[in-house]
Amino acid sequence: MTRAAVSNWRKRYSDFPAPVVGGRNAQFDLQAVQAWLQSERPVSETPGETQIWAGLRLTHGNDVQAALADVAEFLLHGHIGRLGVRERQALQGMPGPEGLDAVLEQAGIGTSLGTTQSLVRAVGAVIAGLPRQNSAPPTVLDPACGIGNLLLDVVPEGTKLGQELNRDAARLCQARAQLMGLEVTVKVGDSLRADAWKTYLADIVVCEPPVGINDWGREDLLLDPRWEFGAPTKGEGELAWLQHCYAHLRPGGYAVIALPQSVANRKSGTRIRAEMIRRGALKQVAALPAGVATTHQQPLHLWVLSRDEEGGKTPDSIRMVDLSGPTADALAPSVEVPAIELLDEFVDLSPGRYLAAQQRPPEIEYTRVAQRMAELTAQFNETLAQFQPGEGKIAETDVRVSDLMRAGLVTVTRNEVSSKTEQIDDEFLRRFVQAHGGTVRGSGSFRTDARGARIPQLDKADQRRYAEAFAALDEVEATLRELSQLGRDTLAEARQALVNGWLKPSSEEA
Repeated sequence: MTRAAVSNWRKRYSDFPAPVVGGRNAQFDLQAVQAWLQSERPVSETPGETQIWAGLRLTHGNDVQAALADVAEFLLHGHIGRLGVRERQALQGMPGPEGLDAVLEQAGIGTSLGTTQSLVRAVGAVIAGLPRQNSAPPTVLDPACGIGNLLLDVVPEGTKLGQELNRDAARLCQARAQLMGLEVTVKVGDSLRADAWKTYLADIVVCEPPVGINDWGREDLLLDPRWEFGAPTKGEGELAWLQHCYAHLRPGGYAVIALPQSVANRKSGTRIRAEMIRRGALKQVAALPAGVATTHQQPLHLWVLSRDEEGGKTPDSIRMVDLSGPTADALAPSVEVPAIELLDEFVDLSPGRYLAAQQRPPEIEYTRVAQRMAELTAQFNETLAQFQPGEGKIAETDVRVSDLMRAGLVTVTRNEVSSKTEQIDDEFLRRFVQAHGGTVRGSGSFRTDARGARIPQLDKADQRRYAEAFAALDEVEATLRELSQLGRDTLAEARQALVNGWLKPSSEEA
């Protein structure tokens, strides 16, 4: 609950609780304010998802998963949970999946709760490239499913089973699945210590297990039959999860597990990695960039395991793939590494070690990069050519956002502005506020105040033209970012190519 929100409520509602300490920095009784917010009163003009999230912060605090689980179960079954009256009023009439997505987006946690969409897409790309024995819908298991991003999205069809230690995350995953019309069963518990699917074998196992946890139950599970490649040490909990996933594979099935890159070369895991190769369980390791995990910034690897129907034997080679670049499909750089090369004293399964030594000659890469840079430069020039010199004035008159608020035409919540009328295009309004917001001094510093922004008075067609122009500038910005990244990648490739002998300095005669 912010100071600005309380100040706004005091001005707008005569029945708002009186402060217990007066003055400029007035203080209020929290329970009195919460009771006022949860009272039977009309839903304000604040956008529904904004109001819902504000109420959830009061009733649930920082327990985001419990809050969203309560929202999902209310949308699904009408269960009240800890939802207040105002949140229930705002949720009434919202379509199920869209309503939950709107609240999650308003919470600002779409990329920080559960498995990221970048990782979901990468796992999906890897699974799409694996050979399937039949076309029947597969059974999919995720033993650390969280709120279900991998389990629900990575394979669209088939029966889906999950297990999750956090009860509220499991509730949210189950409710999301039902709202999406999927056949999913999620059980609560610790998959390593209390496997809820102990006898179940799946066609596909996906998992982003917890990382860096030493207390994963090694002492109690030392003789567990799941450790087919050896009992992991206390510091190798990720290899326990890896073998747990493998234990749930039917013959011919695949497991795709997201692990930190350190798992590929830590000395304590050498023996288990070697045994996985000798037994034919490991098929592929794919490198992902840093930033695709929510809990840490390490680059990730996707390990692909399969249980051979004939019984494992040492394969000829293991496929190493680079999914850290712009290509995350069958065209991604890859190399087949002979198993005998991997079975040395280190058993280093880091894809970068083998891809760097066997990459394509850089002149091929340079051709591709040059073509892409030419395409992006053309897009850049084409977009900028849409603009022409102006007269230094957009319209004869303009109006402050604060005046539009008083007229009931717009709302401002947490400095975000929204149109409430067909006369004002919402995107046009938001863009002008972002690009030309007023500033006021507060507490010795400057801050942006959306209410001070001035909006030109234009007809709806001209408003849309300006909104589209701002969107075009966004495309230019994205183009510049890609050009910058391509340039850095090209320089990195050139340095590596000099080291590997694919490039050499030009002779003086040349």
